[in-house]
Amino acid sequence: SRLVTRSMQRAMPRPPICLLFVIGVVFPSPPCAMADSSVAAVQKVVQMLTNMQATAMKEKQAEEVAFAEFKTWCTNEQASLESAIKKETSETESLSAEVGKLGSDVKVLGQEIASLQQDVAKYSADLKAQKQQREKDHNAFLEEQKDYGESVDALERAIAILQKQNYDRTALLQLAESQQLPANAQQMVSAFLGML
Repeated sequence: SRLVTRSMQRAMPRPPICLLFVIGVVFPSPPCAMADSSVAAVQKVVQMLTNMQATAMKEKQAEEVAFAEFKTWCTNEQASLESAIKKETSETESLSAEVGKLGSDVKVLGQEIASLQQDVAKYSADLKAQKQQREKDHNAFLEEQKDYGESVDALERAIAILQKQNYDRTALLQLAESQQLPANAQQMVSAFLGML
């Protein structure tokens, strides 16, 4: 029977303290020595309930304070985050606009660079052609200078020979006026005749 009673006690839940209080008040113990112990027990239960109420009130107040702090923090954090989101959104839009502008600038500058590269290629080809032409002109000038130098040298030798010999000067005058001689040679002959 003890095993049955223990198993029943385990199966049945314990009644709350308030229920025990009510049972003690409604069904009082016999009025003998138990009366003192029941009064002490009731006072003890009342004291426990009072302590529990005070503890519950303190915990409630602490929780209200914590909740108020948390709510204030949430409100402040929400305002801060909304402000940050607005600022970042504005900055994102500004940067997107700048990226768009820079993208169009890149296209324009890319076209300008391509145009300048074409100009550089054209000017390089022109420079190469001009260098080749100048080289040809320089070589032609050197050949002409050499030819004139030989002509002048020949005339100087002819003048020296003519000065040593005393010939008719009319042939030299005709030679100076001849259109067959180059202009420089005509000037040399005229200068020679002026010296005679």
